[in-house]
Amino acid sequence: MSSRRAALIGFLAILGVGLLGLLVASVLMRGEIKQTDGVLPVYPVAPLAAGSTVCQEPIGLADDLENVRYQVGTLGKPNGPAMDVTVTTPSGIVLGEGHVAPGWKDVGLPHTVNVGRVKADQEVSVCIHNRGPVRAYVYGDIPNGTFLGFRPTDSTSVARVNGQQVDGDITLWFTANKRFSLIQRVPAMLRHAAHFRPGFVGKGLYWALLAAMLLLVPFLLGRALLRSIR
Repeated sequence: MSSRRAALIGFLAILGVGLLGLLVASVLMRGEIKQTDGVLPVYPVAPLAAGSTVCQEPIGLADDLENVRYQVGTLGKPNGPAMDVTVTTPSGIVLGEGHVAPGWKDVGLPHTVNVGRVKADQEVSVCIHNRGPVRAYVYGDIPNGTFLGFRPTDSTSVARVNGQQVDGDITLWFTANKRFSLIQRVPAMLRHAAHFRPGFVGKGLYWALLAAMLLLVPFLLGRALLRSIR
């Protein structure tokens, strides 16, 4: 067997194993987070007394919203308060809402609240209301400086407590009702990417680029390998 043929067979074998591994991982790896506001839960940026509300706005929805997950605590006090989560338009029209029953324990775990289905491709405000009687602390990050060695995370929205903007942004995750594989999210990824484009770019171009990455790039690498041996 010539060296060129052996090299080509070896290259194709490695390529096939790599693509197969990528496909298997894409099918087996499952998650439920569809979108976040890009803020880490580092610090209790929004203390909420009974009757207070914090809103993060505006947030552009890249996908349908079903559940809102947020990090909240009571700084160790027992029996967390009842809380309401509301999704509204910038003008205040309610699009979805959910509730957290009182008596929860502050064990460092986030709350996930079903708010119904809110359609994508619109800007919304996500508000968390403390119904009391215990004070609650919604976690997020600060816009500048550092805290305990952590770098701040940037956000394109702002947080307001009772209408007044605060220094930090709260952490929000938007999750699906069912876990999904990575490969199931590929069409949604390309659809989301199409929002951030020049006018002449559409979803078709992203599909073409994906096909080129999977087909054209390996072809060019194999050709370069054979030419180097020659």
